Amino acid sequence: MAEALLEILVENLNSFARSELATFCGVNGEIERLTRSLTTIQAVIVDAEKKEITDESIKIWLQQLKDAAHVLDDILDDYSIRSPPQYCFSLSSFKPNNIWFRYRIGKRLKDISQRLDQISEDRNRHHFFQREVVIREGPIQVPEWRHTGFVIQSKKVYGRDGDKRKIVELLKHDREGLFVYPIVGLGGLGKTTLAQLVFNDPEVINHFNSFRIWICISDDFSVIRILQSIMESLTSQKCDTSNLATLQRDVQEKLQSVRYLLVLDDVWNQDQDRWYQLRCVLECGSNGASVLVTTRDSNIASFMRTFTTDDHGCMRFKMHDLVHDLAQSITEKECCVMKDGDITNLPRSTRHIGIPTPICSLRKLEIFKLEHCRNLGRLPEGLTNLQNLRHLIIILCSGLSHMPPGIGKLSGLRTLNLFIVRSEEGHSLKELHDLNLCQRELSIKGLECVGNVEEAKGVNLIGKKELRVLSLRWGYVYSGSEIKPMGVDAEQVIEALKPHSNLMKLEVWGYIGSHFPSWMKDVSCINNLVSLKLEDFSNCVQLPALGKLPSLEKLEIKGMECVEYMDDDECYDGVEAKAFVSLKTLQLYRMPKLERLLKRDGGEMFPHLHKLRIFGCPKLTLPCLPSVEELFISRCEEELVESISSLCGLKSLTIFECLKLKELPTQLKSLHTLEELVLFGCDELECIPEQVLEALNSLRTLEIHMCRALKCLPEAIQHLTSLERLSIRHLLPPTPGTLVTLEVSSPPTKQV
Repeated sequence: MAEALLEILVENLNSFARSELATFCGVNGEIERLTRSLTTIQAVIVDAEKKEITDESIKIWLQQLKDAAHVLDDILDDYSIRSPPQYCFSLSSFKPNNIWFRYRIGKRLKDISQRLDQISEDRNRHHFFQREVVIREGPIQVPEWRHTGFVIQSKKVYGRDGDKRKIVELLKHDREGLFVYPIVGLGGLGKTTLAQLVFNDPEVINHFNSFRIWICISDDFSVIRILQSIMESLTSQKCDTSNLATLQRDVQEKLQSVRYLLVLDDVWNQDQDRWYQLRCVLECGSNGASVLVTTRDSNIASFMRTFTTDDHGCMRFKMHDLVHDLAQSITEKECCVMKDGDITNLPRSTRHIGIPTPICSLRKLEIFKLEHCRNLGRLPEGLTNLQNLRHLIIILCSGLSHMPPGIGKLSGLRTLNLFIVRSEEGHSLKELHDLNLCQRELSIKGLECVGNVEEAKGVNLIGKKELRVLSLRWGYVYSGSEIKPMGVDAEQVIEALKPHSNLMKLEVWGYIGSHFPSWMKDVSCINNLVSLKLEDFSNCVQLPALGKLPSLEKLEIKGMECVEYMDDDECYDGVEAKAFVSLKTLQLYRMPKLERLLKRDGGEMFPHLHKLRIFGCPKLTLPCLPSVEELFISRCEEELVESISSLCGLKSLTIFECLKLKELPTQLKSLHTLEELVLFGCDELECIPEQVLEALNSLRTLEIHMCRALKCLPEAIQHLTSLERLSIRHLLPPTPGTLVTLEVSSPPTKQV
């Protein structure tokens, strides 16, 4: 364990040495000294960890080393988080705060350097075997010994059946969107083995078919390398393309509307931007597309699952009892498992906590005197004594109904990804007022419990320049809960929660006001917004001028019962409309009064819209949208199906559970570019006109499932010379001699 810790620490030191902060503070010499000490210790660490089992003095030496290493890690992490927003590094910057800052970081590095020098010297009296350690320079390459594959090496694996079963069940649910499931744990505890068991499970193989991809990541989280590996896995051919744009296009073509499983094994790199860049490519898959990640770092697990839409997006496995006992004996002073809520006797050196009991049973806890706990996965109450706690990341807590009381007392807290509001003292939004949070993401739930507007203003979201992702939720309280809403005007609350203009993703749930806040109507306040989700706004009649947002690429609107148009011609003051100029994905759900996308046609509308999903919009018809290539419609009327003919660039069309549709409109014969047609659950569909089918000369895939009134296919199907896949399932109630399933595939050059 110490070996892995030192490896990460040396890498972080090298990264810190290359930063502007290190140059500004003049600590490069101290960093070189620290690196030499750590490298010297690395040379003997393997032998030391072998001998500590039988030699108590070596065990003490290793514990001193780990304590010092954690302190150094704290120092590096502290300044990487706190320095950018507070200090301006320029040659003319001689402000007292900056001088004090330089002195303090230099002093702390010097102190820990002396401590590690002494530990390095003490190694000589133990006569360790010394191995060669190479300091990496230049591009990272994954050592051969760290490469992993999907083949399970052991003939029999014990103690993983329960964990495997849980993950397999999660993967089998075809939920909407891309889901990421991290498996988190210390090195050597079987994360990769568990992922291999899942990858090779017969149900998983059957569920994802040939779209299962395994990639070993380690330190080299190169987006280009990962995309190349995906292409090689899917094509069984060497991929030499190094152009990022080309790779992005090729991978999306392969995974477009496909249910796939991607395993990213042994992820170490904490660069969130690289993950977001990769994720944008991966989101092209169909419902059920999943990514399984193994990592030692709970921070990585947290940000990689950021955009999942429920609390099933992360999986933490519990160690097998035998492995647990061994790990407990090795890390007895660093890792503790809380039993029966007793945490009063935990050693001060504890850094990792396991909580085997459910969250609800932890409400009895009153005292938590643990120090230096930087990442806490599950959430007990009584955290107010953890003055050194800096990252509180809440995952896998779907039943969590409140925060620990007085969380605002954690003055050192820098990361808090979730806050749940309650009306009781110690649980209100006031707890966020004094916290100097410095993070990319924040979710606030239970806003119906805000006591007064001043509580919302005091959060000061507009001052949090680092914030990129914000989620605001009303109506989080479950029915039957003892928590009661306060009745404060929701419009005033959301007005007070104005974010900084750096925000890139915004989600708002359950808003009960009838008007949007002024900051959502002013384009300059949210001009960097890339993704926006609005759900269950039952009282809003008109949306703000979202079409004017210059960077908006993804828009999802659900449950707006009173809205008739997505935009209004009054927003443009008589000027020719340029609406949604960057939008690529649009999703509309449960909008019974929506008639048109825009009230006024003409101008430049949706020029880059690629993906469109419509569910439960019975009055909607579509304008001409030549850039749309993928369309999914459900629970809609025939008028909407007819208007699809205006989508001249359409490549993929899914008509799902349009229950009143009796015949495909003849207007669809204009879809000459259509490559995929899926008809699912259209119970009254009786006919596919000959002229429609024979005109679809680009069609490569035709799927007809659960269309029970359809008795036959038109003869024109024999003219579909580009058809590669034909799937017909469950058309009629199964009776003896009735064909309920037919699947035919052929190479592109052959006729079905």
